Amino acid sequence: MSYVKVSVSKPGSNMGVGGNKKDKITLFDFDDVLTFPARDSKGILINDNIIFKPGAYSITLYVTQNTIKSNPKTEGDPDNKGIIQTLTFDHPGDEKEILEFRANWMNRNIGAIIERCSDGRKTLYGNPCAPLQMQFDHTDDKDKNATTFTLASAQKGPDQAIYNGTVTLE
Repeated sequence: MSYVKVSVSKPGSNMGVGGNKKDKITLFDFDDVLTFPARDSKGILINDNIIFKPGAYSITLYVTQNTIKSNPKTEGDPDNKGIIQTLTFDHPGDEKEILEFRANWMNRNIGAIIERCSDGRKTLYGNPCAPLQMQFDHTDDKDKNATTFTLASAQKGPDQAIYNGTVTLE
């Protein structure tokens, strides 16, 4: 039986206090994308929709708000720089759904969208030519039971984008 992508909801009733980001990150597999929209002439704004192949969609993953960190940085020799995008965040617990997510999203070419609480602005990370790849580290000790995820560009590419398109969910 093959894995079916599903959203991973928040376990329990703890409502974390965080920054100006929602507690869900939207993730999609670039292999599911039929058409990826172009950026505007300034290279940041995407006004059109990501179009998925038939039957394909994005998922949401609950994350602890105050653990969401974006860390894009330049890399490369002089006159040959690009950007490595990096996102880190925690998901509490070790329920079956998060274990299945970890096992089945490894080695995928991932795009991620984070929405701001105050204005609904969506920031898109990853690009078809510089997708994000997942790594994780799970801790289960006296202080916490959580998975810390790191999504990082597989290679140099453009900066994060502001995505004004729609988000297609299951």
